[in-house]
Amino acid sequence: MNFLNTLRFRSNDAVSILPLAFFRVAYGFVMVLFSWRYFYYDRIFQDYISPTLLFPVMPWLPRLSDTWMYLPFVGILLGSIGIFLGWRFRFNAWLFFVSWFYIFLSDVSQYNNHYYLILLFSFLLAITDSHRFLSLDVRRVPSLKSTEVPAWQVFVFQFQIAVVYFYGGLSKLHPQWLDGTIMRSLVAGTRDHHLFRFVFDHDFLVWVWTYVGLLFDLCVGFCLFWQPTRRWALWSSVGFHVWNGIFFFSPQTTPTPIGVFPMMGVVMCLVFLSQHTYLLFFSRLRHGLDRLLRYMGVMIPNQLPLNLKAVAVSQTRQKGASRWLLVLISCYILIQIVLPFRRMLFPDYLWTREGLLFGWNMKLSTYHSPNIIRFKVQDSASGLSWDVDMRDSLTYEQYLRVCHSPYMIWLYAQYLSRIYAQHGPIKHALEQQGKSVPSRMEVYVYKSGVALHTTTLQPLISPTTNMANVDYRYWSHNGWILPRR
Repeated sequence: MNFLNTLRFRSNDAVSILPLAFFRVAYGFVMVLFSWRYFYYDRIFQDYISPTLLFPVMPWLPRLSDTWMYLPFVGILLGSIGIFLGWRFRFNAWLFFVSWFYIFLSDVSQYNNHYYLILLFSFLLAITDSHRFLSLDVRRVPSLKSTEVPAWQVFVFQFQIAVVYFYGGLSKLHPQWLDGTIMRSLVAGTRDHHLFRFVFDHDFLVWVWTYVGLLFDLCVGFCLFWQPTRRWALWSSVGFHVWNGIFFFSPQTTPTPIGVFPMMGVVMCLVFLSQHTYLLFFSRLRHGLDRLLRYMGVMIPNQLPLNLKAVAVSQTRQKGASRWLLVLISCYILIQIVLPFRRMLFPDYLWTREGLLFGWNMKLSTYHSPNIIRFKVQDSASGLSWDVDMRDSLTYEQYLRVCHSPYMIWLYAQYLSRIYAQHGPIKHALEQQGKSVPSRMEVYVYKSGVALHTTTLQPLISPTTNMANVDYRYWSHNGWILPRR
């Protein structure tokens, strides 16, 4: 009990709001660009309206119809603008979180680690006070202004960022990363069209990138917390994300394969900058503006309206957070520590893709050969069967993901079972013969072939399993997934 009281006491120590406020502004700006791209590239229609079928993370999640699907994206755009400007911040932060949460859950085929990180950051911003500085809310309600926040509000962001790096490093301890197989596969996928393609011809550099990436992810989170190594870690992090933006850039793919994640990586560094760094930046910025205005012959007052002393934190104690809020944060931290280990429950999780969601497994799976999958709908009582033309219900991008995702294969089989029982050639044939139509058809994956980190296709799904009659187990291995040879 004394430990918990001490922890609660220390979590309310006053720290500078500057890292949190600047992170909010930068994050909001990046999210404005992120959300606007959905409208600019017409990705809302292409990814969420045009497809006949979506693959929700939770099968029971309802799908908004047609133009109603634009509604959450409008919420995402307006919420990101509100976060950036700090205008009606609390409402807009929750608007962004709820809207993005729905989109995030609505289609697992769009899942990406940085989409998950965007969701977590929006939740954390919604429960913190980053709008009490550098925001329009302060202009609207001056009493909101504060240069201090409780220590837990900055720490929880630093913790989350360290988790992303560290678990990303742990996932790279996979044997196929350590022997260079995955990096060679990544390089092979970018060599032909990359601006720096000549660099990828050297196998020695492949080994360097393999182990530099591993050591960076494992160590940088801890180095960011330790003052003597923080500067090195910050510059390394910036360089790492800039290089990722260059490495994964493809002129053949619009938008880029890793989207805004390099920008997000740079923005994350802002949380670890000290108050002294920000004040030094302000001081140099003001000095530079003074010189520029004098050079332009503009008369300026002796002191520009920027009081650096007013920004400095006083070592006082903030108003104590409620016990329930600290319980919420503690549960959040515990979940973030434990959840990534879910993949360890499954054998060869890169092959089966079980337990990979929410685990920070970054760029570990590459498929360069054309994977294949074929479905057959069948009614055993009559002996009728039908090969499914997947082009009728899936986009090409969805087909590519279904080929190697057992969860999406299972969801698609449930869809086929229902839809072919409601209408389709087997139903019409049974009606013409005067036979009863079953409420659900049998669905078999009679052919599957996946090439993970290789060019050799291997079967993924048992061809003798009626996929419409099995459940997908989230916490134990699904036996209808064939092991990799």
